[in-house]
Amino acid sequence: MANANHKSRPKKRNLNTRLAMILRSTPDKPKRGWPYLPWMSVIDAHFKLFGFEPGDRVLLDINHKTRQITITPDCIQGEQRP
Repeated sequence: MANANHKSRPKKRNLNTRLAMILRSTPDKPKRGWPYLPWMSVIDAHFKLFGFEPGDRVLLDINHKTRQITITPDCIQGEQRP
């Protein structure tokens, strides 16, 4: 017979998030009352350093457990940049 005091373990949350996005050539402007984020220009410079250009499709894979973000080109796009 089963134990009536059985406590099941909680379900594990999905620790990974995957996002697909298109890089834009224009910067995001903060809304009124939002602080200026100077790190955005640093991120744009690193995207260019790693070979990403505005208009490229990228995949962001976010691992919440290890706090890592992996950025890869989206292989699904039909035409690749030369």
